[in-house]
Formats: sequence, structure tokens, C-alpha cells
Amino acid sequence: MPRRPKPEETKQTLLDHFWQIYCDKKIDRITVREITDAAGFNRGTFYVYFTDVYDALRTIEEAIIPDEAEFEQMMKLHHEGIDFYTSMEHFTSFYETHGDKLRVLLGPNGDPTFAHRLKDRMRHYLLYYSASELAELSVQDRLKMEYIVEAEMASRLGMLTLWFSRGKDLTLEQFHQLTYSLTRNGSLRTSAELYDKSKKQDS
Repeated sequence: MPRRPKPEETKQTLLDHFWQIYCDKKIDRITVREITDAAGFNRGTFYVYFTDVYDALRTIEEAIIPDEAEFEQMMKLHHEGIDFYTSMEHFTSFYETHGDKLRVLLGPNGDPTFAHRLKDRMRHYLLYYSASELAELSVQDRLKMEYIVEAEMASRLGMLTLWFSRGKDLTLEQFHQLTYSLTRNGSLRTSAELYDKSKKQDS
């Protein structure tokens, strides 16, 4: 007698088959029947775990967005002064776990709300864990810091989206080196360094 799958296994199987379909089809054209037929379950099984196809998508997205514990660890490393190689290790691990899904979600046929929710969650955590530092600033400077946070998040997300849309035309390490340099040095200094490097190579 075949082993009956555990509930978490059934749920993951449904998610896996939903994702395979979602990669090639817009969500408003995906049916529950299509998912369950591919997964080998009846429609009722799907509704044990999800309310609809959008709920299945949201479940996948929530697994990508860092939770409070993950972000707390990220902030700890930030305060300790994370170096490039440690930062590269964390980025590589995150990419290897979620890269294929991010490519689809941030692509032209992905979920337009995903990027907004990712930014909102990251903004919330960043401001929450920086509360003691922000409290030392004046009201106006706290407002300015919120704009700085927004600019940093928009930059990172925009670069990631462009990288995926171009088929990852930079290597993983090149891409991370660029984002790391922008965070540390800003866009003007990073651009100037690229021009200086190019002139030295030409001379």
C-alpha cells in the first residue's frame, strides 16, 4: 500500500505544480482544476490549503520575503560592518534559494504587487530596527532618513529587476560587487571609479 503523503508534502506538491504553470501563464488564466490535474489531486484538496490561485501565489511570495528573524540577522551583520565577502556569501545563498522565482516575479509577466510588498516589508523592518538610532535625530533628519531608506531599497530592487530582464548579463559576483560599491560609495563615486579604470586601461 503506497504511503499517504503528509499534509506539508501535499501542499508543496500543489505549489510546485502551480509554479510550473505560473512561469508560462498569467495568473488570471490559471484554474484550480489545471493545478490539481497536474498534481494528481482533486479540486477539494487544493481548497484545504488555499482559498484560490492568488493565495497560492502569495504563499510562494511570502516564503521569499525575509521574515523578522532573518532581517534581525541582516541588521546585526550590518551593524558589525559586513565586508564584501561575507555580504557576497549571503547574497549568493539568497539568490540560489530564490533567484529563479525572483526572475519570474520581477519580470514583465510577474506579480506587480510583489515588489511593492517586498519594499513595504523591508522598510518596516529597517525603520523598526533603527528606531533607537533614529530617535537621536531631529524630526527633519528622521524624515530625511526615511527618504534615504526609500532610495536605497528602490535602487536595489530596480537593479535586480533590470539584471533579470537582461538575462543576467553580469555575473553574480559582478552584480553584487556593483551593488556593494553603490551602497558603500554612492553612485557618483562608483561611476567615477569606473571611468578612471577605463582611462587607465586605454592609456
